[in-house]
Amino acid sequence: MLRHKVLVIIGVTLLLVGCNREVDEPTPNSVFPTATLSIKELHDYASPTEVSHIAEDLIIVGRVTSSDSASNFYRSMVVEDDSGAVEVMVGGYNLHTHFPEGLKVALRLSGCAISYKYGVLQVGKQAAAHDPYDIEYLATKQLVDRVIVRSTDVRPRRAQHLRIKELDGARCGRLVCIDSLSLVGSTSIDTLAGQTLKDAKWRGYATFVDPDNDTLVIYTREYASYATRNIPNTTLSLQGIVQYAKYPDTYHYQLKMRDERDCSPY
Repeated sequence: MLRHKVLVIIGVTLLLVGCNREVDEPTPNSVFPTATLSIKELHDYASPTEVSHIAEDLIIVGRVTSSDSASNFYRSMVVEDDSGAVEVMVGGYNLHTHFPEGLKVALRLSGCAISYKYGVLQVGKQAAAHDPYDIEYLATKQLVDRVIVRSTDVRPRRAQHLRIKELDGARCGRLVCIDSLSLVGSTSIDTLAGQTLKDAKWRGYATFVDPDNDTLVIYTREYASYATRNIPNTTLSLQGIVQYAKYPDTYHYQLKMRDERDCSPY
């Protein structure tokens, strides 16, 4: 009987300790902010040619659509709502462990700078006067925690299915899927060495066309984990983040895949 009472007392004590621990260590950012404007409205706020500095208490809310798990994205993440997308220059590495694909986040933009690169609106820190870039990474934990509020809500967005001819400036930064693509060129092959498109790898620039003969470029960083793997020799469906960039001498819309799962047979 005495042994039974001791066990009950120990059990109750552990339960109380556990409850107290939950109270003493609340989840960070437990109060999730409400958006004050949509991402499209933030685009309307931004200058198309110059850096814009935000002094107001502006808040946008969206879900993470990118991932750096395969190293094709580097120190940044893309956030999208139903109206548009922005690239957040977070800084740091292995962002997918803190900001997984589909995570709902709020961005508190007061004090941030915004500017366009590759057609995508970027959010970051105001660059120093001597800095060659328009904006800098948030970089420090204190600044990242001030700007980015994480929720516990993780629901990946579905890529929007479009044709190449439907891509425009408003799609830049957004997650889209393009079907029925055929490889017609790649910077990864050496034709002087007798290589053909069957030898093409993902690294660099790969050019695809659709049945309307419209062109789409896929860019893959040489440091991506799948960069040296062969591009499948078949008609493909590809998804990724839309960018607008010059290659080699002409501006094209291009997709930046997150990993090989963004490639599938059509």
